[in-house]
Amino acid sequence: SMIAKLLVHADSRAEVLVKMERILDEMVINGVDTNAHFQAALLQDSAVMRGEFDTQYLEKEFLPRWQKKLPLAELGGGDGFIQ
Repeated sequence: SMIAKLLVHADSRAEVLVKMERILDEMVINGVDTNAHFQAALLQDSAVMRGEFDTQYLEKEFLPRWQKKLPLAELGGGDGFIQ
């Protein structure tokens, strides 16, 4: 279930990405696990930063690379995204 939605506005894509990274870094949510670390990693992805991705990019390209970088213990869940 979604507990919050982050909307950011700025004059450029670069400014939006900087603002979003800062918000994710400073965000504190107690009592539930979040996928904020996943969102932060996604914001740092070069294709996302350039705005050069399609609707299948997350599942087909980003997610497999991201999962390979995770410690084994994190692959079991806890962030509400990876099962």
